[in-house]
Amino acid sequence: MNANARQMQAVYKYQRTVLNAFTEVVNRIHKVENYGKSVEIKMQQLAALEESVDVATKLFQNARAEYVEVLLAQRDLQDAKVVLIETKQQQLAAIVNTYQALGGRRSHPDL
Repeated sequence: MNANARQMQAVYKYQRTVLNAFTEVVNRIHKVENYGKSVEIKMQQLAALEESVDVATKLFQNARAEYVEVLLAQRDLQDAKVVLIETKQQQLAAIVNTYQALGGRRSHPDL
């Protein structure tokens, strides 16, 4: 293999490496964006469930509903809060992964 062929091979390998890195970063950025959209949707769901708890409570206070309906609405609200927290955690992890894909490193051993 002559020097020109080795040089071309090195150029192609470099281009492939750059393309793979670019693709990885783009995919991670999209993942962060998707988690952001998911967080927004879950916050809207949370607001609706908070309203549901308020309505169930008012219905119970006016003897138009059983207390179990209030409890079920509260449980649904708590479940939604947990899901929102988990989604935010996943979003933050995706942000860290994106930073690392861009060449960022952990400087603190506890992180």
